[in-house]
Amino acid sequence: TWPLELSLGLLAAVLAWLAWRRWYRRREAIRLLTRSSTTGGITTSLPRLRGFSGVRTIVSAGIILAIAVSAGVAASALAPPSGPRLVARSAIVQPFDPLAYPSPLSGFRSYEKPPAVNDTMLTVTGLPSNGRIRIATLDSYNGVVYSVGSGQPDALSGSFTRVPYAFDQSAVRGKQVSLQVEIGRYSGVWVPTLGKLESIDFSGSRAESLRDSFYYNDNSGTAAVVRPLAKGDRYTLTAVQPVQPSLAQLSTLMPGSARVPAIGVVPDDLLTTLNGYVGDASGAGQRLVAMITGLKENGYISHGVSPNAPFSRSGHAADRITQLLTDQRMIGDQEQYAVTAALMARQLGFPARVVFGFAPTSVAAEGATTIRGSDISAWIEVDTTQFGWVTVDPNPPVRSIPEEKPKDPTQVARPQSPVQPPAQPPLNHATQTPPDSTQDNPANPNALLEIIFAILRIGGWMLLVAAVLLSPFLTIVAAKRRRSVLRRRAPLAVDRMSGGWQEFEDAVIDHGYLTSPSSTRSEIAAVVGGMQPLVLASVADRAVFSPSTPNDADVEALWGSVQELRVSLDASLTRWQRIKALVSVRSLGGYSVKKLFKR
Repeated sequence: TWPLELSLGLLAAVLAWLAWRRWYRRREAIRLLTRSSTTGGITTSLPRLRGFSGVRTIVSAGIILAIAVSAGVAASALAPPSGPRLVARSAIVQPFDPLAYPSPLSGFRSYEKPPAVNDTMLTVTGLPSNGRIRIATLDSYNGVVYSVGSGQPDALSGSFTRVPYAFDQSAVRGKQVSLQVEIGRYSGVWVPTLGKLESIDFSGSRAESLRDSFYYNDNSGTAAVVRPLAKGDRYTLTAVQPVQPSLAQLSTLMPGSARVPAIGVVPDDLLTTLNGYVGDASGAGQRLVAMITGLKENGYISHGVSPNAPFSRSGHAADRITQLLTDQRMIGDQEQYAVTAALMARQLGFPARVVFGFAPTSVAAEGATTIRGSDISAWIEVDTTQFGWVTVDPNPPVRSIPEEKPKDPTQVARPQSPVQPPAQPPLNHATQTPPDSTQDNPANPNALLEIIFAILRIGGWMLLVAAVLLSPFLTIVAAKRRRSVLRRRAPLAVDRMSGGWQEFEDAVIDHGYLTSPSSTRSEIAAVVGGMQPLVLASVADRAVFSPSTPNDADVEALWGSVQELRVSLDASLTRWQRIKALVSVRSLGGYSVKKLFKR
């Protein structure tokens, strides 16, 4: 809400913190010097530092900050910046990431709705008679959308290269074509192309910016610009239209070795429908032809945008494909049929992908071809060993859609039987069994059992509450017990001897004796007092530093002494003090609250 006030407040708070931190560290350093220092046997004391000596520093910083803010505000008011703000990122063209944009196939139905369906999308000169304009090639399916690239590091279709002018296509067999394209209503980052691109040259007012932001993926034949195309943009492209097999050669095709991303979700009933189409066909190519034939014979085209058209839901998610395959009438458009055919071809072993673009029904022999929104289409490409990527159109022909058969057949009323049912014999009330009108009286409850159950219930709840309240203390006792067991069961005898002394030292710490972390065993024993701790310290030192290995009898004797000393430590304490020592966490690495604020 207040960006300027919050920023200045944050800056002031940070400066105040830095000044206080500097003053605090200086104060601590001087406090160390105020302690008595001995030089040549003479002890001198420095005067203590009193008061807040950093006031002058904070006041100076505040004055400097006020001067800087005042000068900045005055400069902005007297000489405001002219022109837009320029930064480095505005002058650098970002790499093209196809996953940052929605799938172009998801907007298929927008081309079929008025007014886009009759508007001029592109004007193309030099388009071959069988030419198809490619907008984008999609090869990754996650069960929701078909997208360009999968985001995997090894996915070739998702890696776009900046192409300033030309691309080498000398290894592609086909016919070279040259197109002049003018953008109409079409817009977006995907550049309409044909075949395998060799070169592209933009013209018009935005030619330089489009040329600098042009990217191309040779694996899928998809071109894109970071700065989207708009009406009036023009470009000339040269491409190679690869050689395609004839209809008779489709049945002889064999799957290629191209890598495509794995299918995320396979729609339900897809394999069942595919098996019905394929039947007894043998060979990969024949099975592919049988699958395409089945879709064309059983499917009907409907975009669902006309009021009189049969209902056809848009989208190509897994549930929509399942609906297409399981409805009484297979009704959809190129969006659903292309996705279904690509998924079925993948199941047959062919690497397949969906191509989204324009397939004009009529191409001008001379002059420019007008491509409208109604020319939008989608088809598939399958990779083969003989021809590489082959274009296959799986879409059914446009034809009339038959009426849907009634789901519930009409029930035919059957005539009544002329035979009358036999007469029922009269009831004899004398032979009927009288109804049982007695009630089952509940058994008298046992008062003693109810009292016992109530006591047990109350006792159980009390035990549960006590267990919850005592669980932290029980955990501490269990941790100490486990530590003692691990020390006593150490694999080496010398470790068991050292562990015994550590157990005694932890007991001393838990009982409130103040020891230094660097104290020796003898010094700790002297803090406790008595002869037995000194003897225990001596035995532990001899066991640790002696070149000979102690035996099991020495270990048991030492642990017995430790237990006796623990008992002697508790002897002079009250019951409450013994409980405090039992649940103390000092030996487990804890510290008291007083040490938090102790200098």
